Amino acid sequence: MGKLIDYILDRGRRLVCPVGGGPAKAFFARPDIAHLPEHEKKARWMAFQAQEYGHDFLFSTMLDVDICKAMGLKTFTLDDGSEHVIENQVRNEDDLKTLNIIHPLDSSPVAGKFIHCVRAFKGLSDKPVGGACFGPFTTAGGILGTRNLCLACIENPEFLHRVLALTSGFVLAMARACEACGADFFWIAEPSGVLISPSAFREFSGQYIKNIFQSIVRPGFLHVPGNAGHLIDEFIRTGAQCLSLDHHIDLRNMAHTIPSDVSILGNINSLSMLFDPVHEVAKQVNQLNLSIKNFPNFIVGSGGGVSPDTPEENIKIMFERTGQFPTRSREAFAQVDSLWHAMVTHSFDDIRDMLCTGKFCREIMCTSFEEACCFLGRSHVKRTICFSDYARHMKKLKRLLDTGIFMDDFNPDHALFLEGNSYMLGSLRDNFFPLIYSLYKQE
Repeated sequence: MGKLIDYILDRGRRLVCPVGGGPAKAFFARPDIAHLPEHEKKARWMAFQAQEYGHDFLFSTMLDVDICKAMGLKTFTLDDGSEHVIENQVRNEDDLKTLNIIHPLDSSPVAGKFIHCVRAFKGLSDKPVGGACFGPFTTAGGILGTRNLCLACIENPEFLHRVLALTSGFVLAMARACEACGADFFWIAEPSGVLISPSAFREFSGQYIKNIFQSIVRPGFLHVPGNAGHLIDEFIRTGAQCLSLDHHIDLRNMAHTIPSDVSILGNINSLSMLFDPVHEVAKQVNQLNLSIKNFPNFIVGSGGGVSPDTPEENIKIMFERTGQFPTRSREAFAQVDSLWHAMVTHSFDDIRDMLCTGKFCREIMCTSFEEACCFLGRSHVKRTICFSDYARHMKKLKRLLDTGIFMDDFNPDHALFLEGNSYMLGSLRDNFFPLIYSLYKQE
């Protein structure tokens, strides 16, 4: 795999990747895999996800507790089967020196199963498969404890950087080992990153992740669940080609602001997928696809990790509904992107001249107009533009609309205004524009 955005555009459809896979308990209880080594079981599970559900990207994540175990820290297991690191094993420099400074392959079978499953999967499926593990900052929290991790950011940053040098070294070694096994990408989950400020994220997480992604050939994926909107710029600075974001983030806002060569994966509420009936999940999937329909750099998925107890129908509906939404060609996406930006930034005369060239079909013109109005309306609500600038731009678009460039001979059946499974049959003049314009126009 080269650049991720090129891979996405070459598929000709919207790709889907629920984070964490799906209901795995029944699969791992199957007698036909009981005798297999752990890395082969993981490979078979990923192949099952690809074949049974349709996952477009597969990976098996090494958790922070697994990395801590590989370094020699002691753990305990709760009644629910979850494993956790015993706290306060590392409190100072002397304690840090007792940890195992090892290559991930030397810690087999703790880490080896997450590496060798990549090569085993390659023999079962042609879908992209990635290596994956928790990030340097989150793993440092496993070593120090989350409270001590956050305090160290303020009270003892020098010591924290020494811990991070250790954890990031392990993650980088994992990335290289997975790449050597044929991984198509490398996934880093950094959930603890949401606890800190943008500047702290840059210092204690982002710079280490950036070094990891710059040190490998394959695309980097960065997953930070939770309400991480304040960190988006820092995520982009890591060089990640894909950002996996939770349901708290408005993806249409992301579409308007992030670079077009950075992809976003998300962001159906994973708790909703676990507890809600299938029709509620289907509604979320429809709304998500509607919001990102004009942008190519999105992968539909869950916002957080999908619980193993998630009903299968709530996994499958994500694929079924997304497959019902058409996508555009690479050229059409590029036209929409350039035209709606021009409508927001260029003068009336420049835009009119562009539209009169005959380069753009009416569906592209109307879709771009819709996106420009949406961007301006959202920018005004967020107070990123003042009312006078908003009114000036909207009057410019109203003037364009009045020229008749958009609506003469326009066939609404060609519009991609999707609602559920059907097309909205209407015109910009009669429906969309007056609603937006009247909402904010000055009396």
